[in-house]
Amino acid sequence: MKDQAEFLRSLGLNAEAPGLVEVAAVAPDEPAKPKAGKYPADAHTMAVTSIVWDEAWLDGFDLDAQFADASRHLFAQFRSLGRDKDRNSLLHREIGQFITRLRRARKAGVPHEVTTKVKAGRPEREMAAVLTAAGVTEAELIEFLRARKEG
Repeated sequence: MKDQAEFLRSLGLNAEAPGLVEVAAVAPDEPAKPKAGKYPADAHTMAVTSIVWDEAWLDGFDLDAQFADASRHLFAQFRSLGRDKDRNSLLHREIGQFITRLRRARKAGVPHEVTTKVKAGRPEREMAAVLTAAGVTEAELIEFLRARKEG
């Protein structure tokens, strides 16, 4: 800051002028923008079924209110650079499914990976989510059920 003040004085400018305050101090509060995340280097050419979806890509989105914005954001990152209608159609479908799974996982308060391994809409899904969130292992669950049955 000292070097800047000297430089401004050498130009004949007032270094203490109110317009020269730190930018961060006067910048208005902006709403949080979604993080770009790290996308694969070949995101525009890789097979859509090979994409490993990462929930961090949509951290800045409220998926209830911004479903379409989140979809457009991901589509822009992975769309085919040419006019590959088949790939882009499949990409739209995969993005929609990913966002739906992620939105449900956020509502349930469990990681995205739990809900992708069990078919949506089944009571088993909710039970698996609860057990996983509680850190219950398969062996612990079996032992608990055995002890409960015995009495």
